[in-house]
Amino acid sequence: RNCLYDVLGDSKIRPNQLFALSLSYPVINPESDKAKNIISVVEKKLLNNYLQNKLSCAKIFIVVGPEGGITDKEEEYLNEIEYCYLKECNNYYISLLTKEEYDNSYGKNSFLNNKTNYWLLDDTYSDSLMIRNDGEVILNNSEYSTLRITISLKKHTNILSGNGLIDNPYIIDINNNKLLSSKSLGEYIKYNDKLYRIIEKEKDIKLLGEYLLDDKYNLNEAKNYKLPGLNTLFITTFDDILLNSYTSEDVYVYKDFSYYIDKIDSKHNVREIISLSNDLTVTGMGTKNNPYIIEGEI
Repeated sequence: RNCLYDVLGDSKIRPNQLFALSLSYPVINPESDKAKNIISVVEKKLLNNYLQNKLSCAKIFIVVGPEGGITDKEEEYLNEIEYCYLKECNNYYISLLTKEEYDNSYGKNSFLNNKTNYWLLDDTYSDSLMIRNDGEVILNNSEYSTLRITISLKKHTNILSGNGLIDNPYIIDINNNKLLSSKSLGEYIKYNDKLYRIIEKEKDIKLLGEYLLDDKYNLNEAKNYKLPGLNTLFITTFDDILLNSYTSEDVYVYKDFSYYIDKIDSKHNVREIISLSNDLTVTGMGTKNNPYIIEGEI
């Protein structure tokens, strides 16, 4: 695996392992090969699923004004054309245009020739390449030129809307997969006009209701509902919640950000859990205001 377990016996890859590298007194030396392997696995397994990895300018010094001061406003990197020094290249998801991409798009006769100077990436040249404002590719012996940022999308990226024109660009589905099994814990789903959150992804997808049943129930009255347990995610959004009991004599209740035991016949609010097949397809963004909607009949 070349990475760390979150819990012994649980082989799922989680981002928590990055804390071992980032603490003031790190558990693992962040400069070690082990740390590099951990970061590599997390990037490959947990980073977004819609950007394609490619070469990028890894270290860029933004120059402001003739004295070369460095800006502290990150938004200026994208909002303004700045001159920069191309220090080195590495593998990242955001990149610069490559010479191969420029050539394959018919070079200076293509839309990529926008009458400005900007850097090109190419592994075959020891010197830096640049597109000149007349569209010709030249070796750039100076330290400064402009940047034209690119990203690469995976070929199966889903298009939500648009026609690709400048006044109506494509809008992509950043989740890149309509299967319910590809969605993340905590995201919202609307089903049968009720709102739920994803709390577990195993054989089926388990959803916790973001609502309370109309009446309060004791444990016997609620036996036809699947109840959340002590370790259920996102239980804290409602109060006085009846929980799954592990004995026949006591009732577990979540209330006031804590758990306590009540009498077996005591009545409390009920939040039900339902399960859906993980091969269902959905639309939407998974947010509370724009939850996923199940496509077709179930």
